Amino acid sequence: MAVSFWHNPFTNYYGLGQKGMMLMAYETRNMIYIDEFGNIARVDVPDAVGASLQSLQTMVDGLITITDGTVNHIPVDIIANDEALYRPDMGINLVASYMTGRQLVGPVVLATADVEGRTKGFGLAKLSVLLKDCLVDETIHTPDSIAEARAEIVDAQVSR
Repeated sequence: MAVSFWHNPFTNYYGLGQKGMMLMAYETRNMIYIDEFGNIARVDVPDAVGASLQSLQTMVDGLITITDGTVNHIPVDIIANDEALYRPDMGINLVASYMTGRQLVGPVVLATADVEGRTKGFGLAKLSVLLKDCLVDETIHTPDSIAEARAEIVDAQVSR
């Protein structure tokens, strides 16, 4: 009886199979990061622990506020910078505002939560519905790489 471990890079599904039959599957989960410059990216979430407060604060560049909303009829947690309205380096996030129907300022993270209240990412099926008609960077990012990329964009905007 041959048992093999497989990974499909196109769907990010992992599984343990026996002669083509799937015995179990694990799906990677991603949060959605949207900055005020219109960039949309997927951010990897450790499935066992969820996103940490520090990683969320890193992505939105400061203290966070979480509110609920819907995008394409899917309930989401909208995680934004709590002090974005008072910061001159943060502008209106038109993409996230349009998607959620709320006026949002600064970088925003869209996520969900499990029954214990831990912040989690979305599975691929929900990601495809949430990001319908959006141009998304296909690279899976970490919170630190998101923060570095945003800092470079803000520096370029300031130096103009």
